[in-house]
Amino acid sequence: MVFLSNLRKGSEIFCLILAATLILSAVSSIQAQIPDLTVDVGEVFATPGDTAVTIPVYLSNLVDDISGFNLWIKVDRPDLVIFKTNTDTIIDTTYWFCDQWDGEVCVDSTMTNYEEEWDFIVVDSTVVEKARFDTTGTLSSGWDMVDASSLSGVGNDVVVAGLADMVGSNKKIPAGQQGGVLINLVLDVFTQIPDTLTARVVTLQIQTEFKDHFGFSTPTGGSIGWTTVMVEDTSCWICDQWGPPPYEDSCFADHEIPYIIQDFCDWIETDLIEKTILDTVAVKVYDGSLLALIPPPPELDSIGPKTTSPEFLLQFGVSASDPDETTPILTATPLPEGAIFVDNGDGTGQFDWTPTYEQLGVYEVMFYATDEITMGIDSELVDIQVSTYMCGNVDGLQPPRIDVADLVYMVKYMFHEGPFPPESDLSCDTDCNGRVDVADLVLFVNYMFHSGPDICDGC
Repeated sequence: MVFLSNLRKGSEIFCLILAATLILSAVSSIQAQIPDLTVDVGEVFATPGDTAVTIPVYLSNLVDDISGFNLWIKVDRPDLVIFKTNTDTIIDTTYWFCDQWDGEVCVDSTMTNYEEEWDFIVVDSTVVEKARFDTTGTLSSGWDMVDASSLSGVGNDVVVAGLADMVGSNKKIPAGQQGGVLINLVLDVFTQIPDTLTARVVTLQIQTEFKDHFGFSTPTGGSIGWTTVMVEDTSCWICDQWGPPPYEDSCFADHEIPYIIQDFCDWIETDLIEKTILDTVAVKVYDGSLLALIPPPPELDSIGPKTTSPEFLLQFGVSASDPDETTPILTATPLPEGAIFVDNGDGTGQFDWTPTYEQLGVYEVMFYATDEITMGIDSELVDIQVSTYMCGNVDGLQPPRIDVADLVYMVKYMFHEGPFPPESDLSCDTDCNGRVDVADLVLFVNYMFHSGPDICDGC
């Protein structure tokens, strides 16, 4: 019984140790998954024509203090956006000490500091495309040097570098920083992006292939995130001249070619070399994106069908608005012969046409409201009927006109069994509700004798 009791206690202790070990192992595993340094470009939205769109670059650093950085960011859609740049000229002056003179000519020299002894200077000028950025309220605000330029020179990319402290004032980004904005970059979105374009996402890619263009430094000058490893370097050799017998297995002249597959090589040499690589466990980078939204198109106010008669002026206005507060361009096509459409330039236009008797029929005219920046369009197809029939011309007199004779004709038709109107009884429908009744007669009387509202308005 004592043996069993001790065994039970030993088992309990073993289980506790095992559980503790598993917990510590899990915690260690979780901690190992958290990167020391994270660089994350933000995701933003913009509309065509937007200028100075701010792109935040976020930074988290949990282990090291940071006093310098260098980033290279490209866009994969230079047809949609461009980094905002301006041309600048950089003057570079270097100071040289001559180590060996040949008369008055220096044949060997060493670059030195302007504060030390020097024999001559060299002045060079370089034209660069400086990129816009903003450090207001960011982690790099107040740094001694922050600079950005387009490496391509055309704004498809930006190289941004920062140095916190150039005079020993101990500026830095302390370890433990999470999710702060390192710097804000600035983009312009092109204006002429058709609404029909569906692929509108721009990826902002952080380049990590080259140490010169991706790096973070500690205050003591140490590099963060880069590590040196030993890797196999395989070289492929081709013999240009083999020896004569009995030295046919000896190569007297050879050259190296890029290694692709072993069959191309006369022999292969493999060495271990040092290579600097980015520690992708300790450092994580996340590309950003910009979505060029499809802006709402202009809104053309409803026009509706129109009816007119030969030798009568048909005149009506057209208007449109745009949610992005630009002024739409108004057009109409095809215009009947003799018709005129004028865009007033303020979102309104006017159609004028006096058809002839030879132009009886129905004409289809398409009216457009266009945003010339986004190429958004709204339109309406309007039927224009030219007919000898006209509402209010009850007696059917040609050319059509409305006068007291029409009112008399209407009264006789409605109350005295007078003749049917020559064109249609709807010529008596002066309130345009689709039926003929006493209300039409009242409207006609008020119009003719009491300055009442227009008859047939909107018919």
